[in-house]
Amino acid sequence: MHSGPLKLFRNDTPRVGRWLQLELGGGSGSRCAPHGIGAVVECEALDGDAVEVMRRWVHSGSGYQSSSEPVVHLGFGVGNSPPDGSKRGGSARVRVLWPSGQTTVRDGVALDSRVAIAAPARADVDGDGTVGAGDLSAIMAAWGGMDRAQRSVRAADIDGDGVIDARDVLEVLSGWTH
Repeated sequence: MHSGPLKLFRNDTPRVGRWLQLELGGGSGSRCAPHGIGAVVECEALDGDAVEVMRRWVHSGSGYQSSSEPVVHLGFGVGNSPPDGSKRGGSARVRVLWPSGQTTVRDGVALDSRVAIAAPARADVDGDGTVGAGDLSAIMAAWGGMDRAQRSVRAADIDGDGVIDARDVLEVLSGWTH
C-alpha cells in the first residue's frame, strides 16, 4: 500500500536539443485506426550539417487500464537550441508507414513544432493525397497478389479481402478525385 502525503515534482532542467510532435489521424475516410495506432513513424531531422534519424511505433500505452497521450513526441540532439531558447532553422523529413500498407511522406517539416498528419483516404493507395491514376497503377502492379506481408499488397487490397482484384479497382474508380 502507498502511504504518506502526495508529492508533486517539477523538472527544471534547461531545454536542450530540438523536438517534433506529430498528431496522426485515422478515421472513417481511411483504413487506419484513430491516432495512427499501429503506424511506424520514421523521421530524419536536419539542422545545419547535423542529421539524426529516429523511428517510433505508435501505440496506445503499456499500463493497466491506461494509455499515453496520442501524440508521437520525438526529441533530437541535433543542432542543440541556443541558450537563450530562441528558435533556429531546422527541418525534418517525416515518413509514416500506416498499418494499411499506405505511406505518407512530408518534407520540410519545421523542428520545434506540432504537426497533424492525416492518414490517406481509403482508395489513396500511393498516399499522395489524391485518388487517381497512380493508385490505379499501384493496384495493377500488385494484381492477384495475396502476400499481405508485402506493404504494396496491403496498400492495394482496399477492401481487405486478401486478394487484389476488380473490387479494389472499383474502390479506386469510385473515389477518383482527378
